[in-house]
Amino acid sequence: MEVNRSKLPPNLLDEVMLPDCPKKLKKVAENILNMVMRVQIQMDYHDMTQLDKIICLAYWDCYDGLHRVGQPPWLDFNTWFIKEATSGDLISRARRWLMSDKEDQTKNYLIIKQSVFDAAKNAGEHWRQDLG
Repeated sequence: MEVNRSKLPPNLLDEVMLPDCPKKLKKVAENILNMVMRVQIQMDYHDMTQLDKIICLAYWDCYDGLHRVGQPPWLDFNTWFIKEATSGDLISRARRWLMSDKEDQTKNYLIIKQSVFDAAKNAGEHWRQDLG
């Protein structure tokens, strides 16, 4: 997965800014793009079905301190999850917004390699055919 830098407005500080992003998703969407630019998220077609989980865990580790669970003051996961973790639904919605409108290329800020996308699509079609 990589960031489609050609879609980002120029910024001298190399910070992601998405002026057209809905206000409720803006901070999380910008954080996701910044994270993907810094951290290589390697994927194969099996990972496509788990994309939201992969991004959510990476987001929590990068921005919400998942790596600190077990250390004071977050000695247990439940307390950290309730008090600190960004909603998985919000992260998923921001990810979908970043990858939307693939056909007309209006957004498409996050890119999955075409070969991975095609392999996942083919695997899904074969699975559906095997069902019936």
